[in-house]
Amino acid sequence: MNIDIKFIIAQLFGVFALICLMLSFRKNRKKYLLKLQMLSSLFYALQFLLLGGISGFFINIICIFRNYILYKNSKIDFVYLFMLLLVMLICTLFSYNGVISLVPFIATSIYSISLWINKLKIIRLGNICATIILIIYEICIGAYSGVLATSGELLSSLYAFIKFNLKKD
Repeated sequence: MNIDIKFIIAQLFGVFALICLMLSFRKNRKKYLLKLQMLSSLFYALQFLLLGGISGFFINIICIFRNYILYKNSKIDFVYLFMLLLVMLICTLFSYNGVISLVPFIATSIYSISLWINKLKIIRLGNICATIILIIYEICIGAYSGVLATSGELLSSLYAFIKFNLKKD
């Protein structure tokens, strides 16, 4: 494998995304979660752009706007959710490069719907499902630090879900 500076920088962006995401699930406040996830989406977008994962790039840019609106409004109505999913689908089709291009759309749709439901327990469950799906995409496009980051995000989400949502006996 020929490793160049662009590949190394892309992997570093994945590490920065991991740090932001792990921190985002450590508190039981939605605004804190969304602020750090906007920053994480920016790092992921840059990573995917550098690796040629255009679908992942577009989806993460859209996620920044989604999270910003949720940060300001705390709840989105169904029409907004529908428009968001439609824009993500159009970007996915625009950047279509085989079936793997659909993976970021599917994962992000699951997470967007969980944000729309607006319950932290559902948000955490949605993130757990989305991260499992995104690991497949990251392996396929060579986002190796992204695989580590998303695996860390998965573990962090599982930890937060257990800490905040499972009843203690």
